[in-house]
This record gives sequence, C-alpha cells and structure tokens, in this order.
Amino acid sequence: MQQNERILKERDEARNALESYVYRIRDDLEEDELKDFYLPEFKETFNQKLEDMEEWLYDEEGFNSSKSVYVKKLKELSDVGNEIKMRFNEFTNRPAALENLSKTIKTYREKSTTQDEAFSHWEDSDRKILVDACDKAEKWLNTVSESLSKTPKHVTPTTTVKMIQAAVSELHTSCLPVITKPKPKPKEPEKKEEAKKEEGEEGKKEEGDKMDTEEAADEDGDKMDTTTEDDGKKDEESSEPMDTSK
Repeated sequence: MQQNERILKERDEARNALESYVYRIRDDLEEDELKDFYLPEFKETFNQKLEDMEEWLYDEEGFNSSKSVYVKKLKELSDVGNEIKMRFNEFTNRPAALENLSKTIKTYREKSTTQDEAFSHWEDSDRKILVDACDKAEKWLNTVSESLSKTPKHVTPTTTVKMIQAAVSELHTSCLPVITKPKPKPKEPEKKEEAKKEEGEEGKKEEGDKMDTEEAADEDGDKMDTTTEDDGKKDEESSEPMDTSK
C-alpha cells in the first residue's frame, strides 16, 4: 500500500514539474533580455510545442501517464529552453571571465622580468616557464576572443565561461610553483669551521693551562724536597758533640 502511494506521489510531482516548466519557459521567452538569444521563428515553433504539451497534460492520456513519461517530456523541452538561458548567461558572464584571464596573464608576464630581490634566486629556466605559460594562454585567449566576437547571440558558443575559467586555473598551475619557489637557505660551512677552530684553540688553551699547573706543582714539590734536605743537614750538624778539649 505504501509503495503504491509513493509511486503515485512521485508521478504527480513529475507531472507538476512538467506543467510548471511549460508556464515558466513561456514567460521567459517574453522577457526582453532573452529576445536576442533566439530567432523569431524559433519562438513561434517552440511556443507551439508548449501549447501542445499543455493540452496533452490535461487530456486523459497525459493526466494519467507514468512518471517516466513526464520526466522524458520535461527533458525534451528543457534541453531546448535551457539552451537559450545558457546563451544569455554565457554572454553576460563572459567579459569578466576573459578580463580575469587577461589580467592573470599580465601579472605572470610582469613577474617573469622582475628584478625584485625576493625572486633573485630564480634561474633562467624558471622565468622561461612563466613566459611559455603566458604565451600559450595569450594565444588561446586571442583565438577564442576573435571567435566569440563573431558568434551571434542566438548561436550557442563553442567556448564557455567554464572553459575560460579552466584556462586561468591551468595558468596558475604552471606558474605558481615558480612564484612560490623558496629561496635556498644560506650556506654555513665557514661558521662551522670557525666554531671548530675556536673549540680547538680553547682545548689547546685548557691543555696548556693544565700543563702549566702541573709544572708549577712539580716545581713546588722540588722546592719542598730541597728544603727538607737542607733542614736534615742542619739537624745533623747541630747534633755533633762539641769539642771540650780546649
């Protein structure tokens, strides 16, 4: 029972979606901003399709059709109607996308010749990567710009805003590794050698001081030995018997 109710509910939703689209796209075609994006004969033909679809929806066959039928008919209409809106959106958003690509090319091209100290570690090959990426992007930009300028508004463009944005991303992918390349850390072999030299000198000094101390201690020992010997001799002399024969 619940499954049948779900099927009926989904069918009604699909029918309502088709009906709503018929009314909405018909109103959209009356808007002035869209008139340049389709030919007059297209509007006449498409409006007839919309009218036929509306009548079909309210006859017995259309009202009781399955969900899959409604979904299929909605796609047939929306594929045509949405293309008109797509042309309008592409035309509206394209200038900003092209300008962004142009500015990005200019930025990286200027970087390729910079003499800023922050990029002094770049090699010629790094700068060549920037130049080559900019040349490639600029060539593509010039080609598509010329093609788009010749494309009438009512014709679907072969180059989309999404493709232009992808070109910007590709340019970033090529150039950012160079822009963010870190400066190599300064070498420190001399400092280490000086430190070792100082340590060696300090070691020698300490060793020399130690030797001086030991030598001083030896000299003091010798002096003490000499003093002891002298004192011994004096004691011997003082212990000899006095001559009393006189």
